[in-house]
Amino acid sequence: MKQNPGEPLVSVVRYDYTYTDRGLRATGKQSGSAYGDYVEPTYYRYGYNGRGELTVARGYVGTDVTVTTKPMSGRQYQFGYDPIGNRTSANRTDVGALRESFMANSLNQIVQRDHHTVAVQGTARSDATVLVAGRVNGQPINSLAGRAGTYFGGEANLDNVDQPAYETVGIVAAVVGGGSGGADLITQTSSPAAFLPASPEHLAYDYEGNVTADGQWQYFRPLLSSYRFYETM
Repeated sequence: MKQNPGEPLVSVVRYDYTYTDRGLRATGKQSGSAYGDYVEPTYYRYGYNGRGELTVARGYVGTDVTVTTKPMSGRQYQFGYDPIGNRTSANRTDVGALRESFMANSLNQIVQRDHHTVAVQGTARSDATVLVAGRVNGQPINSLAGRAGTYFGGEANLDNVDQPAYETVGIVAAVVGGGSGGADLITQTSSPAAFLPASPEHLAYDYEGNVTADGQWQYFRPLLSSYRFYETM
């Protein structure tokens, strides 16, 4: 909460939760002036399997957590597990081709996982069309971002097959007739370069189960303490 002299008390950050009869979180809503760019509150609805493992976490814009008419693109999380509880898949979209697979070894350590796209999310005028621009083989790959109120969410393709990718991601927002004199209003920005690990990404471990490499970093540690330093691969 925050209150300036002579002004009413306002909520900066607020979280509201509901729970299932098993004591698992069913919904979580965030609101407050810190999230003012969204204009409305945002919330998640959670789902679980019979073992209590999180299988669904879907994000929405709005005040009523029972209403699902404004889904947030890129925040539609779905997870799969093997019989022992290792994660086998994850997807933040409802696009089957973007489902990312995980592989575990006999010690239940994740040794391989996919990375298909980079999530690009933000806010813009609710009447704007937002385009996300990635790059593969030196060529731009454009895709429309989903909208929910002022929120937008899209997926940028990068050239990360068998090697990490480090590319600038472009964002274009356009409002037809929204400019001076009825001209189209177009805003274009370039984010700092986005990193996407190689797909598939391979992870390695030492005999104690500590990660020694993960496709982006190599990790080094003394025998009796935590990680001392790491370096890029």
